[in-house]
Amino acid sequence: RTSGKPQVAIAVLDTFIQNYPESVDLDRAQYTQALIRMEDLHDHATALQEFQQFLIDHPRSMYLEQARRKARILTNRVS
Repeated sequence: RTSGKPQVAIAVLDTFIQNYPESVDLDRAQYTQALIRMEDLHDHATALQEFQQFLIDHPRSMYLEQARRKARILTNRVS
């Protein structure tokens, strides 16, 4: 992501998510993937879906409040 290649970052995160579904870093990977879609790719509809799924899948994540805020922002933009 920091190298200016958000599509590559999405692909790497997707591979991680698929290969390591039980990882302790799964919530971080999914949060980061949604964040990249929102901030770098401006794909607000997909990012909103990913944040909403994140909130369901990871109710005890340390990224929960951040994801909730981002989802609220995107809900206003998408509507």
